[in-house]
Amino acid sequence: MDSKHTGFVRIQKSEYAFGTLREQESEEMRQPAKTFQNLIVWQKAHQFVLLVYQFTGHFPKSETYGLTSRVERAAISIPANIAAMFEEKRSSSLLYVF
Repeated sequence: MDSKHTGFVRIQKSEYAFGTLREQESEEMRQPAKTFQNLIVWQKAHQFVLLVYQFTGHFPKSETYGLTSRVERAAISIPANIAAMFEEKRSSSLLYVF
């Protein structure tokens, strides 16, 4: 299987190819996102979280409640904040429609 080494983690291209999300149909990309999962930035952030979990899986067990927990929570906050802002913007725009 083809893989590359970036930083400290060995990444399988088939699992974590960040460029593949951008290669969607151009017509699909022009339409407004209906859910936060349709946002390319959220999809990339979600992939980053998966990568972080893979990376922290190699941390020593003594760091389970220390560094590992902090890194994972920080990574999770990225797509969570993107989703929250999407919903906030969506909700505020719906108020003006009615």
